[in-house]
Amino acid sequence: MAKVKSFDGEVDRICGVFAQMREALQPVMQMLHVAAEDAVLPDDETLQREEARLEAEIVERRKAETTLARLAYEMSRQIARRKTEFEEREEPSRSDRLIGLFSRSMMQRRLEARASSPSLLLHLEELLRRGDLLAGMIREERELLVMERRRTESCLVTFIDHRPEMIQALKGETGEAMTTLEATRRVQRILATFEGFVGEINHRIGTCNVLLHKISADMEDVLILYQVVFEASRRDGSEPLAVERFPSLEQETDRFIRGMLTIHGLNGRRERADAVFAAHFPGVVPAEPPVPTVQPAKRRWGLPRLRPARS
Repeated sequence: MAKVKSFDGEVDRICGVFAQMREALQPVMQMLHVAAEDAVLPDDETLQREEARLEAEIVERRKAETTLARLAYEMSRQIARRKTEFEEREEPSRSDRLIGLFSRSMMQRRLEARASSPSLLLHLEELLRRGDLLAGMIREERELLVMERRRTESCLVTFIDHRPEMIQALKGETGEAMTTLEATRRVQRILATFEGFVGEINHRIGTCNVLLHKISADMEDVLILYQVVFEASRRDGSEPLAVERFPSLEQETDRFIRGMLTIHGLNGRRERADAVFAAHFPGVVPAEPPVPTVQPAKRRWGLPRLRPARS
């Protein structure tokens, strides 16, 4: 329960941080709008203040994004753990072997009880819930950022188109207020600030894309594993997964329902998503261990092409 609260609490905290950051962007967005539409240019002091604020905010933004990446990566580790748990469900543990020294039948009953236990399905459902929560928050953030980008890029294009008039206005009617070089430098200075602002929005959208692709591939992995475990442990009256409980994973669950999720198709997507994720968050994903000289034994089972379970 504590881990659930910790996960949910971190997602809620970061959601609040992102909301504050979007609010903090409004002054510079208004500044860009006024400059583009009314040709009222900000002074150097205002520019420096906004640049310093954005620079400090970027540091906090990267911390929050890294926290989200760690949550996503931890889900990947949990998925791998649950796969191993299922693969080894019929392998006796040390305690099982100890019991087997006294009673083979008791050891066998323990193995059978573990194989048919619903606990693994419950763990997988919790992973889906977490993935749904994380994907929903990130997707909402991305949509809001895309809206901001449309507004700012439109203003930026207008600003660029009106540079000649702005330079002429800074020079004055007689050309004595500023030289052409001074006026050009001032307009370019302001343009660079606005371009940096729009560039940061694009970076944030790109980070959301990386996270969403990673989560999507991992949740498809969970759905496939859930189906395999369900088929292996179901009993009369068992109910299949209620996918409507995960509205933010609608695309993934739709492919699951239609029987379109297969290991063959998923492997490539997951490898690409993992590679981009690792490149974007090098401090989150540990370096891969060296390839062993002796290849490990192949697993005893593979995931088949699946369709939704029916009770």
